[in-house]
Amino acid sequence: MRVKVNRRYIDLFEGAQVKHALLKYFIARKLDRSLMNTVMVRDAYGHLIDQDAPLKENSSIREIRELPVKPDTIHFRALADIKRAYEIIKPAPVNYNRVSGQI
Repeated sequence: MRVKVNRRYIDLFEGAQVKHALLKYFIARKLDRSLMNTVMVRDAYGHLIDQDAPLKENSSIREIRELPVKPDTIHFRALADIKRAYEIIKPAPVNYNRVSGQI
């Protein structure tokens, strides 16, 4: 069975799944196979597909992108920098009189 992954044709066995095509693609491109769990895969129409989805003859996978970083994995130091930046550019108080400049 012949499948297209990012403009590269790959020969696979009948009944192969997306993860098998990814594995062969990663090996052909000499990419780290541990990254296979961190990619999003889209079909030719732009729909997100699971790695366990079956493939048919002449299937096409057009995009492989890394998954976005989860908010809970952001480094705490970066969060502190964001908080500090917000303190510097804090908005004016609600009762602020723009004409007289008094609160």
